[in-house]
Amino acid sequence: AWFKITIPGNHSSQSILCYGSDNNGKRMQIAYSQSWGGLITEFSGGINVVPWTPDTLWHLFAAVYPPGETATDKFIHYLDGSVRSFSSPFIQTLNSDTANPLIGEVNTMNNEYFTGYLDDIRVYNRALSAGEILVLYQTPLPVELAYFKSTVNKNNVTLQWCTEQEMNNKGFDILRSTEKENWKSIGFINGSGTTGEPKNYTYNDRKLSTGKYSYKLKQID
Repeated sequence: AWFKITIPGNHSSQSILCYGSDNNGKRMQIAYSQSWGGLITEFSGGINVVPWTPDTLWHLFAAVYPPGETATDKFIHYLDGSVRSFSSPFIQTLNSDTANPLIGEVNTMNNEYFTGYLDDIRVYNRALSAGEILVLYQTPLPVELAYFKSTVNKNNVTLQWCTEQEMNNKGFDILRSTEKENWKSIGFINGSGTTGEPKNYTYNDRKLSTGKYSYKLKQID
Protein backbone atom coordinates (compact mmCIF):
# COMPACT_ATOMS: atom_id res chain seq x y z
CA ALA A 1 0.00 0.00 0.00
CA TRP A 2 1.17 3.51 -0.82
CA PHE A 3 0.36 5.90 2.02
CA LYS A 4 0.89 9.54 2.97
CA ILE A 5 0.05 10.69 6.50
CA THR A 6 -1.17 14.28 6.92
CA ILE A 7 -1.93 14.27 10.67
CA PRO A 8 0.56 11.87 12.33
CA GLY A 9 -0.76 12.27 15.88
CA ASN A 10 -4.48 12.31 15.16
CA HIS A 11 -5.19 8.83 16.55
CA SER A 12 -3.26 6.19 18.48
CA SER A 13 -3.66 3.87 15.48
CA GLN A 14 -4.48 4.60 11.84
CA SER A 15 -5.60 1.57 9.87
CA ILE A 16 -4.43 1.15 6.26
CA LEU A 17 -6.03 -2.22 5.50
CA CYS A 18 -8.12 -4.41 7.82
CA TYR A 19 -9.68 -7.83 7.22
CA GLY A 20 -11.70 -9.63 9.86
CA SER A 21 -14.21 -8.79 12.55
CA ASP A 22 -12.06 -8.77 15.71
CA ASN A 23 -8.62 -9.57 17.06
CA ASN A 24 -9.55 -12.90 18.65
CA GLY A 25 -7.94 -14.98 15.94
CA LYS A 26 -9.97 -13.35 13.19
CA ARG A 27 -8.33 -10.06 12.25
CA MET A 28 -5.39 -9.15 10.06
CA GLN A 29 -4.43 -5.49 9.77
CA ILE A 30 -1.66 -3.19 8.60
CA ALA A 31 -1.60 0.29 10.10
CA TYR A 32 0.41 3.19 11.45
CA SER A 33 0.37 3.29 15.24
CA GLN A 34 1.59 6.29 17.19
CA SER A 35 1.45 4.35 20.46
CA TRP A 36 3.56 1.49 19.05
CA GLY A 37 6.01 3.87 17.40
CA GLY A 38 5.76 2.86 13.79
CA LEU A 39 4.01 0.77 11.16
CA ILE A 40 2.42 -2.43 12.40
CA THR A 41 1.02 -5.72 11.22
CA GLU A 42 -1.61 -7.29 13.47
CA PHE A 43 -2.40 -10.95 13.05
CA SER A 44 -4.80 -12.82 15.34
CA GLY A 45 -4.22 -10.29 18.11
CA GLY A 46 -0.41 -10.28 17.86
CA ILE A 47 1.29 -6.95 17.06
CA ASN A 48 4.58 -6.61 15.16
CA VAL A 49 6.20 -3.21 14.73
CA VAL A 50 8.33 -1.61 12.02
CA PRO A 51 9.90 1.42 13.79
CA TRP A 52 9.21 4.53 11.74
CA THR A 53 8.98 8.27 12.39
CA PRO A 54 6.01 9.76 10.51
CA ASP A 55 6.39 12.50 7.93
CA THR A 56 4.16 13.87 5.17
CA LEU A 57 5.82 12.06 2.24
CA TRP A 58 4.55 9.14 0.17
CA HIS A 59 5.80 5.71 1.27
CA LEU A 60 5.26 2.11 0.20
CA PHE A 61 4.62 -0.43 2.97
CA ALA A 62 4.30 -4.14 2.21
CA ALA A 63 3.80 -7.20 4.41
CA VAL A 64 4.61 -10.53 2.74
CA TYR A 65 3.53 -13.86 4.22
CA PRO A 66 5.74 -16.72 2.99
CA PRO A 67 3.99 -19.98 2.03
CA GLY A 68 3.95 -23.00 4.28
CA GLU A 69 1.96 -21.97 7.37
CA THR A 70 4.35 -23.63 9.83
CA ALA A 71 5.54 -22.46 13.23
CA THR A 72 8.53 -20.74 11.63
CA ASP A 73 6.51 -18.60 9.23
CA LYS A 74 6.82 -14.83 9.61
CA PHE A 75 5.58 -11.71 7.90
CA ILE A 76 8.39 -9.96 6.05
CA HIS A 77 7.99 -6.18 6.28
CA TYR A 78 9.16 -3.89 3.49
CA LEU A 79 9.28 -0.10 3.62
CA ASP A 80 10.11 1.84 0.45
CA GLY A 81 11.39 -1.29 -1.29
CA SER A 82 13.73 -2.51 1.46
CA VAL A 83 13.34 -5.23 4.10
CA ARG A 84 12.86 -3.58 7.48
CA SER A 85 11.91 -6.40 9.86
CA PHE A 86 10.48 -9.88 10.33
CA SER A 87 7.48 -10.59 12.52
CA SER A 88 7.47 -13.09 15.35
CA PRO A 89 6.71 -16.70 14.29
CA PHE A 90 3.10 -17.82 14.44
CA ILE A 91 1.16 -20.97 13.60
CA GLN A 92 -2.25 -19.58 12.72
CA THR A 93 -3.60 -19.91 9.21
CA LEU A 94 -4.45 -16.78 7.30
CA ASN A 95 -7.76 -15.08 7.88
CA SER A 96 -10.90 -16.97 6.88
CA ASP A 97 -13.40 -14.53 8.37
CA THR A 98 -16.28 -13.50 6.12
CA ALA A 99 -16.11 -9.79 6.97
CA ASN A 100 -15.34 -7.52 4.04
CA PRO A 101 -11.85 -5.97 3.89
CA LEU A 102 -11.78 -2.30 4.83
CA ILE A 103 -9.44 0.42 3.59
CA GLY A 104 -8.58 3.24 5.96
CA GLU A 105 -10.66 2.02 8.90
CA VAL A 106 -11.29 -0.85 11.34
CA ASN A 107 -14.69 -2.49 11.43
CA THR A 108 -14.78 -2.87 15.23
CA MET A 109 -13.59 0.61 16.28
CA ASN A 110 -14.64 4.18 15.52
CA ASN A 111 -11.39 6.07 16.04
CA GLU A 112 -8.82 4.32 13.86
CA TYR A 113 -9.48 6.09 10.57
CA PHE A 114 -6.44 6.82 8.43
CA THR A 115 -5.76 10.56 8.26
CA GLY A 116 -3.99 11.11 4.97
CA TYR A 117 -3.94 9.56 1.53
CA LEU A 118 -3.90 5.91 0.40
CA ASP A 119 -3.21 4.69 -3.11
CA ASP A 120 -2.63 1.48 -5.07
CA ILE A 121 -3.49 -0.94 -2.25
CA ARG A 122 -2.97 -4.48 -3.49
CA VAL A 123 -3.66 -7.93 -2.03
CA TYR A 124 -1.96 -10.83 -3.81
CA ASN A 125 -2.74 -14.54 -3.58
CA ARG A 126 0.97 -15.35 -3.50
CA ALA A 127 4.12 -14.12 -1.77
CA LEU A 128 5.96 -11.44 -3.73
CA SER A 129 9.74 -11.60 -3.96
CA ALA A 130 12.08 -8.85 -2.76
CA GLY A 131 12.71 -7.94 -6.40
CA GLU A 132 9.00 -7.56 -7.13
CA ILE A 133 8.55 -5.32 -4.08
CA LEU A 134 11.43 -3.15 -5.27
CA VAL A 135 9.85 -2.78 -8.73
CA LEU A 136 6.57 -1.67 -7.12
CA TYR A 137 8.46 0.99 -5.16
CA GLN A 138 10.39 2.23 -8.19
CA THR A 139 7.24 2.49 -10.34
CA PRO A 140 5.78 6.00 -10.00
CA LEU A 141 2.22 6.46 -8.79
CA PRO A 142 -0.32 7.22 -11.55
CA VAL A 143 -1.57 10.23 -9.56
CA GLU A 144 -0.02 12.30 -6.77
CA LEU A 145 -2.78 13.97 -4.79
CA ALA A 146 -2.10 17.34 -3.16
CA TYR A 147 -5.39 17.58 -1.21
CA PHE A 148 -8.99 16.36 -1.09
CA LYS A 149 -11.54 18.45 0.80
CA SER A 150 -15.25 19.14 1.09
CA THR A 151 -17.45 22.11 1.88
CA VAL A 152 -21.12 22.05 2.89
CA ASN A 153 -23.79 24.56 1.89
CA LYS A 154 -27.21 23.61 3.27
CA ASN A 155 -28.00 20.23 1.66
CA ASN A 156 -25.23 20.43 -0.96
CA VAL A 157 -21.64 19.16 -0.69
CA THR A 158 -18.82 20.40 -2.92
CA LEU A 159 -15.78 18.14 -3.26
CA GLN A 160 -12.49 19.69 -4.37
CA TRP A 161 -9.15 18.05 -5.00
CA CYS A 162 -5.86 18.86 -6.67
CA THR A 163 -3.23 16.61 -8.23
CA GLU A 164 0.48 17.44 -8.36
CA GLN A 165 1.08 15.17 -11.36
CA GLU A 166 -0.74 12.48 -13.33
CA MET A 167 0.28 9.54 -15.51
CA ASN A 168 -2.22 7.86 -17.84
CA ASN A 169 -5.07 9.05 -15.62
CA LYS A 170 -8.46 8.32 -17.17
CA GLY A 171 -10.32 9.90 -14.28
CA PHE A 172 -11.83 9.63 -10.82
CA ASP A 173 -14.75 7.56 -9.63
CA ILE A 174 -16.55 9.43 -6.81
CA LEU A 175 -17.74 7.17 -4.00
CA ARG A 176 -20.07 8.01 -1.12
CA SER A 177 -21.21 6.18 1.99
CA THR A 178 -23.66 6.94 4.80
CA GLU A 179 -24.36 5.52 8.24
CA LYS A 180 -26.90 3.17 6.66
CA GLU A 181 -25.39 2.60 3.21
CA ASN A 182 -22.07 1.15 2.08
CA TRP A 183 -19.77 2.79 -0.47
CA LYS A 184 -21.29 3.33 -3.90
CA SER A 185 -20.30 5.25 -7.00
CA ILE A 186 -22.17 8.54 -7.50
CA GLY A 187 -20.24 10.09 -10.39
CA PHE A 188 -17.13 10.24 -12.54
CA ILE A 189 -14.76 13.10 -13.36
CA ASN A 190 -12.39 12.86 -16.33
CA GLY A 191 -8.68 13.03 -15.54
CA SER A 192 -5.93 14.90 -17.40
CA GLY A 193 -4.09 11.94 -18.89
CA THR A 194 -0.38 12.54 -18.37
CA THR A 195 0.79 15.87 -16.99
CA GLY A 196 3.42 17.24 -14.66
CA GLU A 197 1.39 20.32 -13.78
CA PRO A 198 -1.11 20.74 -10.91
CA LYS A 199 -4.73 20.11 -11.90
CA ASN A 200 -7.84 21.10 -9.95
CA TYR A 201 -11.11 19.17 -9.86
CA THR A 202 -14.59 19.79 -8.45
CA TYR A 203 -17.66 17.62 -7.94
CA ASN A 204 -21.02 18.78 -6.55
CA ASP A 205 -23.28 16.41 -4.64
CA ARG A 206 -26.64 18.16 -4.45
CA LYS A 207 -30.01 17.89 -2.68
CA LEU A 208 -28.87 15.52 0.03
CA SER A 209 -31.07 14.36 2.87
CA THR A 210 -30.03 15.17 6.43
CA GLY A 211 -27.33 12.78 7.62
CA LYS A 212 -23.63 11.99 7.83
CA TYR A 213 -21.80 11.37 4.54
CA SER A 214 -18.30 10.17 3.72
CA TYR A 215 -16.52 10.49 0.38
CA LYS A 216 -13.49 9.01 -1.33
CA LEU A 217 -11.89 8.95 -4.76
CA LYS A 218 -11.05 5.90 -6.85
CA GLN A 219 -8.48 6.67 -9.53
CA ILE A 220 -8.99 4.90 -12.87
CA ASP A 221 -6.16 4.32 -15.37
